[in-house]
Amino acid sequence: MRVSICMITYNHEAYIEKAIKSVLSQNTDFQYELVVSNDASTDGTHKIIESIISNHPKAHNIKYINYKENVGMMKNYLSALKSCAGKYIAICDGDDYWMNDDKLQMQYDFMEDNSNFNIVYTLNKVLYDNNELVDNKIKPINNRVAGANDLIEGNFITASSAMFRNVIQDIQFSSWMYSSPYGDWPMYLLLTRKGEKIKCLLHQTLVYRKNVGVISKMKQNNISILQSNYDMLSKMSNDENYIALKEQIRSKLYQLELSFIKHFNRNREYRSALKKMKESKQYNVENKVKSMTMFKIYLKSFFEGFFHIERQIR
Repeated sequence: MRVSICMITYNHEAYIEKAIKSVLSQNTDFQYELVVSNDASTDGTHKIIESIISNHPKAHNIKYINYKENVGMMKNYLSALKSCAGKYIAICDGDDYWMNDDKLQMQYDFMEDNSNFNIVYTLNKVLYDNNELVDNKIKPINNRVAGANDLIEGNFITASSAMFRNVIQDIQFSSWMYSSPYGDWPMYLLLTRKGEKIKCLLHQTLVYRKNVGVISKMKQNNISILQSNYDMLSKMSNDENYIALKEQIRSKLYQLELSFIKHFNRNREYRSALKKMKESKQYNVENKVKSMTMFKIYLKSFFEGFFHIERQIR
Protein backbone atom coordinates (compact mmCIF):
# COMPACT_ATOMS: atom_id res chain seq x y z
CA MET A 1 0.00 0.00 0.00
CA ARG A 2 1.49 3.33 -1.05
CA VAL A 3 -0.77 5.86 0.69
CA SER A 4 -3.35 5.70 3.49
CA ILE A 5 -5.80 8.54 4.03
CA CYS A 6 -6.81 8.91 7.67
CA MET A 7 -10.30 10.37 8.19
CA ILE A 8 -11.79 10.61 11.67
CA THR A 9 -15.41 11.63 12.09
CA TYR A 10 -17.97 12.37 14.75
CA ASN A 11 -21.46 13.71 14.00
CA HIS A 12 -20.50 14.91 10.53
CA GLU A 13 -23.68 13.94 8.71
CA ALA A 14 -23.74 17.31 6.93
CA TYR A 15 -20.15 16.94 5.68
CA ILE A 16 -18.97 13.32 5.58
CA GLU A 17 -20.28 12.39 2.13
CA LYS A 18 -18.43 15.25 0.45
CA ALA A 19 -15.28 14.47 2.41
CA ILE A 20 -15.24 10.79 1.44
CA LYS A 21 -16.11 11.38 -2.22
CA SER A 22 -13.38 14.03 -2.53
CA VAL A 23 -10.86 11.36 -1.51
CA LEU A 24 -12.27 8.64 -3.74
CA SER A 25 -12.11 11.00 -6.75
CA GLN A 26 -8.31 11.22 -6.56
CA ASN A 27 -6.35 10.43 -9.75
CA THR A 28 -3.32 8.31 -8.86
CA ASP A 29 -1.01 5.77 -10.45
CA PHE A 30 -0.67 3.95 -7.11
CA GLN A 31 -2.93 2.07 -4.74
CA TYR A 32 -4.38 3.90 -1.75
CA GLU A 33 -6.77 3.18 1.10
CA LEU A 34 -9.17 5.44 2.97
CA VAL A 35 -9.35 4.65 6.69
CA VAL A 36 -12.60 6.13 8.06
CA SER A 37 -12.93 5.97 11.84
CA ASN A 38 -16.34 6.91 13.23
CA ASP A 39 -16.34 7.72 16.95
CA ALA A 40 -19.88 6.44 17.69
CA SER A 41 -21.68 9.31 15.97
CA THR A 42 -25.21 9.89 17.23
CA ASP A 43 -26.51 11.43 14.00
CA GLY A 44 -26.78 9.97 10.48
CA THR A 45 -23.02 9.76 9.83
CA HIS A 46 -22.88 5.95 10.04
CA LYS A 47 -25.76 5.44 7.59
CA ILE A 48 -24.17 7.82 5.07
CA ILE A 49 -20.85 5.96 5.26
CA GLU A 50 -22.57 2.61 4.86
CA SER A 51 -24.46 3.90 1.83
CA ILE A 52 -21.22 5.02 0.18
CA ILE A 53 -19.60 1.65 0.92
CA SER A 54 -22.59 -0.12 -0.66
CA ASN A 55 -22.85 2.04 -3.78
CA HIS A 56 -19.63 3.82 -4.68
CA PRO A 57 -17.52 2.19 -7.45
CA LYS A 58 -14.32 2.83 -5.45
CA ALA A 59 -15.74 1.63 -2.13
CA HIS A 60 -13.20 -1.21 -2.08
CA ASN A 61 -10.62 1.45 -1.10
CA ILE A 62 -12.43 2.13 2.19
CA LYS A 63 -11.47 0.55 5.50
CA TYR A 64 -14.26 1.41 7.93
CA ILE A 65 -13.92 1.47 11.72
CA ASN A 66 -17.20 2.11 13.56
CA TYR A 67 -16.96 2.46 17.33
CA LYS A 68 -20.01 1.37 19.32
CA GLU A 69 -19.07 3.66 22.21
CA ASN A 70 -17.43 7.08 22.07
CA VAL A 71 -13.68 6.90 22.75
CA GLY A 72 -12.80 10.58 22.29
CA MET A 73 -11.09 12.50 19.51
CA MET A 74 -7.47 11.67 20.31
CA LYS A 75 -7.90 7.94 20.89
CA ASN A 76 -9.91 7.79 17.69
CA TYR A 77 -7.19 9.73 15.83
CA LEU A 78 -4.20 7.77 17.14
CA SER A 79 -5.92 4.41 16.69
CA ALA A 80 -6.89 5.34 13.12
CA LEU A 81 -3.27 6.25 12.38
CA LYS A 82 -2.13 2.88 13.64
CA SER A 83 -4.61 1.23 11.25
CA CYS A 84 -2.97 2.92 8.26
CA ALA A 85 -0.88 0.50 6.19
CA GLY A 86 0.51 2.94 3.60
CA LYS A 87 4.09 4.10 3.20
CA TYR A 88 2.67 7.61 3.58
CA ILE A 89 -0.34 8.93 5.48
CA ALA A 90 -2.53 11.81 4.31
CA ILE A 91 -5.13 13.46 6.52
CA CYS A 92 -8.64 14.52 5.57
CA ASP A 93 -10.94 15.34 8.46
CA GLY A 94 -14.59 14.38 8.14
CA ASP A 95 -15.73 18.00 8.04
CA ASP A 96 -13.27 19.14 5.33
CA TYR A 97 -12.92 18.12 1.69
CA TRP A 98 -10.31 18.09 -1.07
CA MET A 99 -10.87 20.26 -4.14
CA ASN A 100 -7.98 19.06 -6.32
CA ASP A 101 -8.15 15.52 -7.73
CA ASP A 102 -4.36 15.46 -8.18
CA LYS A 103 -3.56 16.26 -4.54
CA LEU A 104 -2.37 12.80 -3.54
CA GLN A 105 -0.32 12.27 -6.67
CA MET A 106 1.51 15.60 -6.29
CA GLN A 107 2.38 14.95 -2.66
CA TYR A 108 3.32 11.32 -3.26
CA ASP A 109 5.69 12.29 -6.09
CA PHE A 110 7.35 14.91 -3.91
CA MET A 111 7.89 12.51 -1.02
CA GLU A 112 9.30 9.82 -3.29
CA ASP A 113 11.79 12.31 -4.73
CA ASN A 114 12.81 13.95 -1.42
CA SER A 115 13.78 11.45 1.27
CA ASN A 116 14.95 14.18 3.69
CA PHE A 117 11.43 15.59 3.99
CA ASN A 118 8.95 13.99 6.39
CA ILE A 119 5.94 16.26 5.81
CA VAL A 120 4.47 17.90 2.75
CA TYR A 121 1.39 20.13 2.89
CA THR A 122 -0.51 22.48 0.59
CA LEU A 123 -2.44 25.72 0.51
CA ASN A 124 -6.17 25.76 1.15
CA LYS A 125 -9.39 27.72 0.94
CA VAL A 126 -11.54 28.57 3.97
CA LEU A 127 -15.30 28.04 3.99
CA TYR A 128 -17.18 30.17 6.51
CA ASP A 129 -20.56 29.60 8.13
CA ASN A 130 -22.23 31.95 5.62
CA ASN A 131 -20.88 29.78 2.72
CA GLU A 132 -18.30 32.42 1.78
CA LEU A 133 -15.27 30.67 0.28
CA VAL A 134 -11.99 32.62 0.49
CA ASP A 135 -8.34 31.91 -0.23
CA ASN A 136 -6.19 31.31 2.83
CA LYS A 137 -3.42 33.90 2.52
CA ILE A 138 0.05 32.67 1.64
CA LYS A 139 2.42 33.11 4.59
CA PRO A 140 6.19 33.66 4.34
CA ILE A 141 6.78 30.19 5.80
CA ASN A 142 4.88 28.63 2.88
CA ASN A 143 7.66 29.80 0.56
CA ARG A 144 10.58 28.17 2.35
CA VAL A 145 11.69 24.87 3.81
CA ALA A 146 10.58 24.56 7.44
CA GLY A 147 11.35 22.34 10.40
CA ALA A 148 10.71 21.62 14.07
CA ASN A 149 11.87 25.04 15.28
CA ASP A 150 9.19 26.66 13.15
CA LEU A 151 6.54 24.28 14.47
CA ILE A 152 7.43 25.05 18.08
CA GLU A 153 6.51 28.67 17.39
CA GLY A 154 3.06 27.52 16.24
CA ASN A 155 1.33 25.04 13.96
CA PHE A 156 1.17 26.45 10.43
CA ILE A 157 -0.02 23.25 8.69
CA THR A 158 -3.71 22.78 7.97
CA ALA A 159 -4.26 19.17 9.00
CA SER A 160 -6.33 18.04 6.02
CA SER A 161 -3.67 19.28 3.61
CA ALA A 162 -0.82 17.20 5.07
CA MET A 163 0.92 14.02 3.99
CA PHE A 164 3.72 12.48 6.06
CA ARG A 165 5.88 9.39 6.24
CA ASN A 166 4.26 6.53 8.10
CA VAL A 167 6.54 5.94 11.09
CA ILE A 168 3.59 5.45 13.45
CA GLN A 169 4.55 1.92 14.44
CA ASP A 170 7.93 3.23 15.63
CA ILE A 171 6.36 5.75 18.03
CA GLN A 172 5.27 4.97 21.58
CA PHE A 173 2.69 7.67 22.24
CA SER A 174 2.82 9.17 25.72
CA SER A 175 -0.33 9.05 27.84
CA TRP A 176 -0.86 12.84 27.77
CA MET A 177 -1.42 12.75 24.01
CA TYR A 178 -4.67 10.83 24.48
CA SER A 179 -6.19 13.84 26.25
CA SER A 180 -4.53 16.57 24.19
CA PRO A 181 -6.79 19.03 22.33
CA TYR A 182 -4.36 18.74 19.42
CA GLY A 183 -3.58 15.68 17.34
CA ASP A 184 -1.67 17.07 14.38
CA TRP A 185 0.70 19.55 16.05
CA PRO A 186 2.45 17.13 18.46
CA MET A 187 2.52 14.53 15.68
CA TYR A 188 4.32 16.93 13.31
CA LEU A 189 6.91 17.67 16.02
CA LEU A 190 7.52 13.95 16.46
CA LEU A 191 8.05 13.65 12.71
CA THR A 192 10.60 16.50 12.60
CA ARG A 193 12.38 16.18 15.96
CA LYS A 194 15.57 14.78 14.37
CA GLY A 195 15.95 17.55 11.80
CA GLU A 196 13.59 16.25 9.12
CA LYS A 197 12.17 18.93 6.81
CA ILE A 198 8.74 20.25 5.84
CA LYS A 199 7.65 21.49 2.42
CA CYS A 200 4.60 23.40 1.22
CA LEU A 201 3.38 22.79 -2.32
CA LEU A 202 1.89 26.06 -3.53
CA HIS A 203 -1.35 24.53 -4.80
CA GLN A 204 -4.80 24.93 -3.31
CA THR A 205 -6.07 21.41 -2.70
CA LEU A 206 -8.33 21.68 0.34
CA VAL A 207 -11.45 23.40 1.63
CA TYR A 208 -11.24 23.87 5.39
CA ARG A 209 -14.50 24.58 7.21
CA LYS A 210 -14.12 27.42 9.68
CA ASN A 211 -15.85 27.26 13.10
CA VAL A 212 -16.85 23.59 12.74
CA GLY A 213 -14.16 21.53 14.49
CA VAL A 214 -13.12 21.65 18.16
CA ILE A 215 -9.87 23.54 17.53
CA SER A 216 -11.49 26.01 15.17
CA LYS A 217 -14.00 26.95 17.86
CA MET A 218 -11.33 27.06 20.57
CA LYS A 219 -9.30 29.60 18.56
CA GLN A 220 -12.11 32.11 19.04
CA ASN A 221 -10.99 32.43 22.69
CA ASN A 222 -7.44 33.83 22.95
CA ILE A 223 -6.80 32.80 26.56
CA SER A 224 -8.15 29.31 25.92
CA ILE A 225 -5.80 28.74 22.97
CA LEU A 226 -2.90 30.27 24.91
CA GLN A 227 -3.51 27.93 27.86
CA SER A 228 -3.88 24.89 25.60
CA ASN A 229 -0.61 25.68 23.81
CA TYR A 230 1.17 26.18 27.12
CA ASP A 231 -0.16 22.95 28.62
CA MET A 232 0.83 20.93 25.57
CA LEU A 233 4.36 22.33 25.38
CA SER A 234 4.82 21.87 29.15
CA LYS A 235 4.07 18.17 28.77
CA MET A 236 6.38 17.92 25.77
CA SER A 237 9.22 19.50 27.76
CA ASN A 238 9.12 16.51 30.15
CA ASP A 239 8.50 13.86 27.49
CA GLU A 240 11.40 11.68 26.36
CA ASN A 241 9.94 11.60 22.84
CA TYR A 242 10.75 15.31 22.48
CA ILE A 243 14.09 15.42 24.32
CA ALA A 244 15.92 16.63 21.20
CA LEU A 245 13.66 19.72 21.21
CA LYS A 246 13.61 20.36 24.96
CA GLU A 247 15.70 23.55 24.92
CA GLN A 248 13.63 25.15 22.14
CA ILE A 249 10.36 24.09 23.79
CA ARG A 250 11.29 25.64 27.13
CA SER A 251 12.32 28.84 25.40
CA LYS A 252 8.86 28.97 23.82
CA LEU A 253 7.28 28.35 27.24
CA TYR A 254 9.02 31.47 28.50
CA GLN A 255 7.54 33.47 25.60
CA LEU A 256 4.10 32.13 26.46
CA GLU A 257 4.58 33.14 30.11
CA LEU A 258 5.11 36.71 28.90
CA SER A 259 1.99 36.45 26.76
CA PHE A 260 -0.03 35.42 29.83
CA ILE A 261 1.26 38.39 31.83
CA LYS A 262 0.45 40.82 29.02
CA HIS A 263 -3.00 39.34 28.54
CA PHE A 264 -3.91 39.55 32.23
CA ASN A 265 -2.65 43.09 32.64
CA ARG A 266 -4.40 44.33 29.53
CA ASN A 267 -7.62 42.88 30.89
CA ARG A 268 -6.96 44.43 34.35
CA GLU A 269 -6.51 41.00 35.95
CA TYR A 270 -3.52 42.27 37.90
CA ARG A 271 -3.38 39.54 40.54
CA SER A 272 -3.33 36.88 37.86
CA ALA A 273 -0.52 38.72 36.09
CA LEU A 274 1.56 38.94 39.29
CA LYS A 275 0.96 35.27 40.03
CA LYS A 276 2.04 34.29 36.54
CA MET A 277 5.17 36.45 36.82
CA LYS A 278 6.20 34.53 39.97
CA GLU A 279 5.47 31.17 38.35
CA SER A 280 7.62 32.03 35.33
CA LYS A 281 10.82 32.25 37.38
CA GLN A 282 12.23 28.91 36.15
CA TYR A 283 11.99 30.01 32.52
CA ASN A 284 13.49 33.42 33.30
CA VAL A 285 16.60 31.75 34.74
CA GLU A 286 16.93 29.37 31.78
CA ASN A 287 16.59 32.26 29.34
CA LYS A 288 18.94 34.48 31.39
CA VAL A 289 16.29 37.10 32.03
CA LYS A 290 17.08 39.34 35.00
CA SER A 291 14.41 40.08 37.59
CA MET A 292 14.49 43.80 36.77
CA THR A 293 13.91 43.06 33.08
CA MET A 294 10.95 40.89 33.99
CA PHE A 295 9.56 43.64 36.23
CA LYS A 296 9.87 46.16 33.39
CA ILE A 297 7.96 43.82 31.08
CA TYR A 298 5.25 43.52 33.73
CA LEU A 299 4.99 47.31 34.23
CA LYS A 300 4.85 47.97 30.50
CA SER A 301 1.90 45.61 30.00
CA PHE A 302 0.27 46.97 33.20
CA PHE A 303 0.23 50.52 31.88
CA GLU A 304 -0.78 49.40 28.40
CA GLY A 305 -3.80 47.71 29.93
CA PHE A 306 -4.60 50.67 32.19
CA PHE A 307 -4.48 53.29 29.45
CA HIS A 308 -6.36 51.01 27.03
CA ILE A 309 -9.23 50.83 29.52
CA GLU A 310 -9.06 54.59 30.12
CA ARG A 311 -9.35 55.28 26.39
CA GLN A 312 -12.35 52.95 26.17
CA ILE A 313 -14.10 54.80 29.02
CA ARG A 314 -13.57 58.15 27.33
